[in-house]
Amino acid sequence: MPGDEAPAPRPSPLLRAPWFAVLLALLILQRCFHLGETIDGSHSGRQCDTLWYALDIYRNGLDHVLRPGVCWMGAHETLALECPLPEALMALAFRVLGPRLLWARLIVLLSFLGSAWYLHRIVEYLRGRRTARLATLLYAAMPLALVFSRAVHVDFAAVFCAHAMLYHLVRGYDEGSTRRVALGALFGTLAFLIKAPYAFYLFLPFAFHALRQPKLRALARWSPLLLIVVLAFGAWRWHAGRVNAAAPDWSFIPNYFKFTEMGWWYYGPLSSRLDPRAWLALGRRTVNETCGALGLYLLLIGLIVRPADPRAVGFFRLWFLGVLAYVAIFFNLNVIHDYYQIPFLAPVAFFLALALEWLFLDRAGPLTTVRSALPLALTLLLLAGGYVRTAETYHYAVDHVVVSAGRAIREHTPPDALVIGSLRRDQAWWFDPRLLCRADRRGWAIPLRHLSEAVIGGLAREGATHLAIVTDAPLPPNLDAVLGPLSWQEFPLSDRSWHLFLYRLPARLGN
Repeated sequence: MPGDEAPAPRPSPLLRAPWFAVLLALLILQRCFHLGETIDGSHSGRQCDTLWYALDIYRNGLDHVLRPGVCWMGAHETLALECPLPEALMALAFRVLGPRLLWARLIVLLSFLGSAWYLHRIVEYLRGRRTARLATLLYAAMPLALVFSRAVHVDFAAVFCAHAMLYHLVRGYDEGSTRRVALGALFGTLAFLIKAPYAFYLFLPFAFHALRQPKLRALARWSPLLLIVVLAFGAWRWHAGRVNAAAPDWSFIPNYFKFTEMGWWYYGPLSSRLDPRAWLALGRRTVNETCGALGLYLLLIGLIVRPADPRAVGFFRLWFLGVLAYVAIFFNLNVIHDYYQIPFLAPVAFFLALALEWLFLDRAGPLTTVRSALPLALTLLLLAGGYVRTAETYHYAVDHVVVSAGRAIREHTPPDALVIGSLRRDQAWWFDPRLLCRADRRGWAIPLRHLSEAVIGGLAREGATHLAIVTDAPLPPNLDAVLGPLSWQEFPLSDRSWHLFLYRLPARLGN
């Protein structure tokens, strides 16, 4: 901790400012190869929702921050989940520079760089510059960071605000600075509004830091500032509940539900936490997407080693435990989405850095400091190479079938059309935005297996004007009688085994 007596760390030529800047620039450059104008993997559906939020605010004004729209709720379209502050920034960029994915991606990239900068400041303040530079390079290199720091995504905006919150709260507490604590509370409010699960557990390492030198009077004086964070989050959840309660009753849609009680989605059943297979799969994915196989050994070393310089080790152990608690609480989300493991990046990067220091720097004699740079450089190269390979192998894929289907729908329907979009593939829910967003049309997303006369007729009465079916097989027999009399068009897609069938729906279908 600042002020603790500790031996001066041995320098490393590899971590001097020019080399550090070059290595960080190379990692940023890798992202520049993936700033295209087509939404790619991973989790393209979540990216489509983020993009549509931004487009809705861009087209309809900043007041839609309070009433954001999605593409899969027909003419009603309004749905409030996380507060769309990053999407509002994207919308402002669209107003100035035009509605291109590039600007949305760059805003996400800037958010990631902000999160990396604040992580560097936290580690440098609590432990030192050498560890901070190592941790920052590792944080920037991990697969989840490579992929989602340029995706159309909100997570790194939340992480940026969460890291800034923690840094300013720690510095403000140490310095007795109300201004810094207020700044921390402001960033905390933004983090909780954007994505509260990514911020709440950071109060655990902050409490550890504060309790080492308790300042009860100061904490009492600052408590109203910290209370603002909770009140702002509560106000948004109250507002979102009221907005979402106004959604239409579309109970004729299979698996339909209103977004007024999402506990089952966030937490999942208790029984899921008792399934060792779920933990094993989640652990394997987390390792692959963060530290990798080689990094796992270094992580274990970093977690158990007792370095000569103990500063910040306890702080980051509590940070790591906080992330584990976050996973146990929001277990369902972590099992479904790999990007929910993004909170692991910062503490894992710290303990990897700690292990590398212990192995290659602290144990090197004063005359071998330069020589120790070679094994450190080779290890960093192996880690970064593996991380880039993982990202390039398992991410960035473009679903060209859905992209070409969306283009055809956009070209052959009017802008105000309400389209039922139906994929034969792995469209698991009625709120899948992948087809409709790429078509730039509002409507409903109904899996092909759930299409029926009752569903199509009910949505036609709700205003649906078109039905778009994307399939690589004959249509199910139960749809023949319903769709046979309708006028339709067929379009081949990028993969010639897939076709788009586009039907014009009458208002009284199914009556």
